Amino acid sequence: VELNTQTKPVDDFAHIFKPQEIRKITSLINKLEKNTSAEIAVVTEDSLEGRDIAEYANELFNEWGIGKEDKHNGILLLIDKEETKFRIEVGLGLNDVLTPDFINGLFEQYLIPNFKLKKFGPGVYKTLDKIAKKITALYKKRI
Repeated sequence: VELNTQTKPVDDFAHIFKPQEIRKITSLINKLEKNTSAEIAVVTEDSLEGRDIAEYANELFNEWGIGKEDKHNGILLLIDKEETKFRIEVGLGLNDVLTPDFINGLFEQYLIPNFKLKKFGPGVYKTLDKIAKKITALYKKRI
């Protein structure tokens, strides 16, 4: 699988979101970036063609340069439609806040149950909303 080119905050190459879901998710992402400078990219792929999702996510994250260079505050949510797998890649500047336990909790609470029902948009939105709240709280403490 070749790396796709980032065109916007939500690159739905697998076409799993409805247009209004993309608008809602994009609005959340833009608001977070405006308030905190943190950047989120959501990418859906039809298939990773057997590639390891963690490896692909890391490569995409670095290639696209998600997050501010001086803050390392990027987040990538990658979804493999065919395998129904997902991965969140977190920049070093957010590792202390978006811990593996926190991320796995979001998977269990929002992504997995919603994806089983084919409710991709709501699952992603709820997950990103919790991430945005956590990051916003972090940035408020620093001010």
